[in-house]
Amino acid sequence: MHPCLGRSARAAFVTIGALFAFAAACEAPAPLETAASGSASGGGEPDPWAAPDVCEGGSYWSGQGTKDMSPGTPCIGCHGPGQGTEFVLAGTVFTTGHVPDACKATPAQQGDLGQAHVFVKDAAGVVLTLPVWPSGNFMQKPPAAPLVLPITAWVAAGGRERHMLGAQMSGDCNACHTDGGDAGTRGRIVLP
Repeated sequence: MHPCLGRSARAAFVTIGALFAFAAACEAPAPLETAASGSASGGGEPDPWAAPDVCEGGSYWSGQGTKDMSPGTPCIGCHGPGQGTEFVLAGTVFTTGHVPDACKATPAQQGDLGQAHVFVKDAAGVVLTLPVWPSGNFMQKPPAAPLVLPITAWVAAGGRERHMLGAQMSGDCNACHTDGGDAGTRGRIVLP
């Protein structure tokens, strides 16, 4: 079973080190469809997941070691407990719903993405605000207090929001929000 599957029936208090071990014990998936401004297709705009799979700039990331590395690839596998820079929440926001792994954003996309924020709320009501880098990547190192699972998330940019409808037990967002969609997602995390 995939670690991104949500469970909203009960909250679990875990230490950051146990966050991802606990995620493996997920049961049934919660709905992962997202909505922007109150409608599934973004308030009357075209459905961002209906767009074809394309890397608009035609350029792909190669290398490692920066906050802009490997957009779209799962983060926590390499950035989990005891593995270099540790993140408890990490992923990538895109401008469309289907983009290949490691695709670099165009300069116009970088401008839009760099204005966005990802918000994550844990079951205790604590809200973390994560800036989105021009690559679309966002990440959170372990906070002082452990997260209380499950978590909910949303992206905000330009006065609009896109909310994930299901609570989640994992902070490795790109593990489910793949190019083709996995574990009930339609594809990538998309700007509202």
